[in-house]
Amino acid sequence: VDDMDELATTLIMFAQPHPVAAGGLVSIHDSGGERQLLIDLADDARVPLTQLSAATTAKLAPLLDPGLPAINPLDAWSTGGPDYHIGMQQCFATLVCDPEAAFGAVIHDRAPGGGIHGDYLEYLRAGHRASGKPAFLVSNRQGTGADPQVIAATREGFPVLDGVMPFLRGARHLLDHRDFLARARAKPVPLPHNALADWRARLADGGQLDENDAMNLLRDFGLPANPGRIVSTGVEARGAAQELGYPVALKTAMRGINHKSDCDGVRLGIGDESALITCYRDLATRIDPRVLVAPMITADGVEMLLGMIHDAQFGPVVLVGFGGLHVEAL
Repeated sequence: VDDMDELATTLIMFAQPHPVAAGGLVSIHDSGGERQLLIDLADDARVPLTQLSAATTAKLAPLLDPGLPAINPLDAWSTGGPDYHIGMQQCFATLVCDPEAAFGAVIHDRAPGGGIHGDYLEYLRAGHRASGKPAFLVSNRQGTGADPQVIAATREGFPVLDGVMPFLRGARHLLDHRDFLARARAKPVPLPHNALADWRARLADGGQLDENDAMNLLRDFGLPANPGRIVSTGVEARGAAQELGYPVALKTAMRGINHKSDCDGVRLGIGDESALITCYRDLATRIDPRVLVAPMITADGVEMLLGMIHDAQFGPVVLVGFGGLHVEAL
């Protein structure tokens, strides 16, 4: 959310007890201009408006005065009359029963003195009784909080909200949360040789992983990762290069160095044993004997940065971006 008003509105909408259905928003109005305004504002807020089914349209048509189209958003007021509220109630119940209606909103102007019309709450109850879906009473502008019906209806499960844009932002969050919960759950890769327990123990100490550790972790969890060997002597470097195959890269593996290029700690494209020994001796002498030997990746690809941390307050945080030199440049 972007501000406190949106936060409060969203929390009120999430606290109502009725599950959000598939589809988008349906709304009823007593003004053609306010109906048209909602269309524009809903587009700005990325809230989908339900395209009514033919069956819903057929049920609405006889409930409306001549000249009012049976569409969503629905302007259901024309000449008024003694049966006005009953007709509006029936129209709203028909709207929220549409199979593509996620929830419904009765969007009207507030009553004189900052109140709400009690009949509007009956629209909500009728719509929910017919569909089981959430229903909201939304005032086109601020100021209904002085009416005690606002708190009573909201606690009943039919939130009363001020302002169309805060409502639409909350509606977008409701729909996003619904879609998030409906996503297919990824199944974790089965780990061989008690790797899961081993890595839990390894990560529990809170220490940083070096490059070779990180590659081993990714590989154990089923992600393709470049193999490497940590060596401490020239003989070990020669054996690792023979095992992995030339060309290889040498990188300093001294603990605590996170940006190897800063200390000239990387040698790439080493194609034979002579060059390997020369490069290893240079890194071992200038920096540290602990060196990583890894195959050169010759296929085309995009170099990526992946970072993971568990923040004590926020929880899991994942960083993804362009890697290599871009880490410093960007």
